Amino acid sequence: MKINLHALSPVHIGSGVEYQGNAEYLYFQDERVIVLADEQKVLTIIGEENIPIWINYIEGRQEDFLNYLRQRKPDVKASDIGRRIIPLQGNQAPYFTNTLREQMHGGMGEAYIPGTSIKGAIRTAIFAKSLMDRYEKTGIKKEKLPIQYKMNNPFQVKDYLLQKEVFGKNPNSDWMRMLQVGDCYFSAGTHAAFAETLNEYNNQRYEIKHEVRQLIEFLPKGTSASFVMRVPDKHLERIHEFNPRLFPAATRELSLAGIFQTVNRHSLRLLDSELEFFEDADLPPEMAGLLDFLNFLRAEAAAYSENECLLRLGFGTGYRSMTGDWVKELVFDDDLYDDIATVTRRTARYNSFPLPKSRKIMFDGELPGFVKLTLQNQNS
Repeated sequence: MKINLHALSPVHIGSGVEYQGNAEYLYFQDERVIVLADEQKVLTIIGEENIPIWINYIEGRQEDFLNYLRQRKPDVKASDIGRRIIPLQGNQAPYFTNTLREQMHGGMGEAYIPGTSIKGAIRTAIFAKSLMDRYEKTGIKKEKLPIQYKMNNPFQVKDYLLQKEVFGKNPNSDWMRMLQVGDCYFSAGTHAAFAETLNEYNNQRYEIKHEVRQLIEFLPKGTSASFVMRVPDKHLERIHEFNPRLFPAATRELSLAGIFQTVNRHSLRLLDSELEFFEDADLPPEMAGLLDFLNFLRAEAAAYSENECLLRLGFGTGYRSMTGDWVKELVFDDDLYDDIATVTRRTARYNSFPLPKSRKIMFDGELPGFVKLTLQNQNS
């Protein structure tokens, strides 16, 4: 079945590659584009005999190499040296010492979101929603969260017992195997911008932590593409016939529409929680649009049909969307929650702050990674 994916905010799925200024990318301020450098095009301008000069710019990191290129070719344009040209969004311009985090691209050069990323985000949403349904009244007991003590860490909390409850007793009986998700390729180009960190520093007062901003390549808001997602019904029927105990009985009702409704309810719960959390927050002027953006998403998701859902995935989703925040909602034992929070935080000096204490933010308060999924038809 074909699924349409529409980006409601910038989406970055990292390839793991970071491009270095002066060497692998250059910034053309007049054109407001970042250019991934084509080595042969650059050498055509400077001459192979001047490679050591280029190396000095790369290693010295004290002056923009583009200035040298303009000495060699005063009218040099982005197309003269680029193998890929990426428009820059936002008010911040990169300095040549900034690295650029690449969006994942396929072998034919198209930006894409792997099916594993989509499926992983769906699984996280289903897991959190299922735990809320099971434990909202009673809370999750300590014995359901086995603690493993480590030499270099006080402990690690595992959720494998809860995973077994929701998805099946072992990997072979995990019913999410029956959800097949293809990669999503985009014909439209990518953009780049700085992702900022909105950081709480004192009792609901927030600031932009500029020293940890990151230059990322991303799929821009408004981008759409299609991919295939399906449940192999005939295969599942035969499994139920010949090995009825392999998967939980609930998989007999497994459907994409049912999954979409579960995911959307989970997203609405998180949005409600975020809106309540930021309602009285003292936000910096640059982030004045955060509440408007959250309200926009909330209204969108609330109006979706059973064949639509709001999903969050990729870079910047953070602790809340990675775990669904079920730990905060369902661990009623204060000591256990404090222990889990302590392990989750990077440093003990943040122990007095809410978890999480920061958010990745894009333009005017937009949170990255929100997409709308739509079942395009029931027969494909």
